[in-house]
Amino acid sequence: MRLRRNVRGVVSAIQPDERRFLLLLARKGYWQCPNGGMDDGESEVQALIREVGEETGLARVKVREETRTVREYDAERNGEPIHVILAAYLVEADMAETVTIGNSEDRHLESRWVTYDEALAMLTMYPEQRPVFEEVCR
Repeated sequence: MRLRRNVRGVVSAIQPDERRFLLLLARKGYWQCPNGGMDDGESEVQALIREVGEETGLARVKVREETRTVREYDAERNGEPIHVILAAYLVEADMAETVTIGNSEDRHLESRWVTYDEALAMLTMYPEQRPVFEEVCR
């Protein structure tokens, strides 16, 4: 079974009323946090900053390394089984910075800043989504 190392950013911003979280609508119709695979030679933090930038256009972000959580699970990619090691972190952003999502097939359809409870209600596609989100936000 092939190994895939992924990173996920729970992107957040503090507003006067409460913390908000950035979710992206995948082309397949489900909501997710920015995420992706690590390139050779990248650290988790480097990969995370790159992935958040590629998927959201956000450049002024701060990775909160003390929030790191790791999950391992088996999945399928392109019809082949893979073993995934996922490292997730809280990533602080500025809501005043414009979120830009791409138009290519591998990009997202929409972005939305939501509350914690809204995020939990929207992260339903994969079994690890909600637990990882909750762990990173502790």
